[in-house]
Amino acid sequence: MAAQGSQLTRSRIRDAWFYLTPMLVDRRSGGDPDRAGSAYAVNVLGSLLGPLVAGFVLLPWLGERGALVALALPLFLAGMLAALRASGPRSHVSRLAFVGSLAAALAFVFGSHAFYDQFEHKLVRTDATATVVATGEGKERVLLVNGV
Repeated sequence: MAAQGSQLTRSRIRDAWFYLTPMLVDRRSGGDPDRAGSAYAVNVLGSLLGPLVAGFVLLPWLGERGALVALALPLFLAGMLAALRASGPRSHVSRLAFVGSLAAALAFVFGSHAFYDQFEHKLVRTDATATVVATGEGKERVLLVNGV
């Protein structure tokens, strides 16, 4: 039952995202088809290059935590700039929201650990497609591929 609820939540998030992206592009373009086409082109290019760069460059070079930080950092910088540039009666709300999200992000970065850190004696091998962990001793030895 929990799996169905999780799947339903993911489905709703996906549906909201596919509704939200065209709405944002249309609003930002102001009815200009050239601007809308450019925005969609950048979106498609990012959809193609993003996973390739993340999987074949960032993960092998920085590891899972470093790659997450590297990918999140530009978003936090954009949020910081938006919060600092905010003006008007609700500008303090923007700044407070940014400080709260920054605090939560720092808590996740410094309070979390990699999956394989839970094993005391381990051998870890990673590549662009899998992380393999060998752990345990004697008849309790286990080989985990991508956490399974």
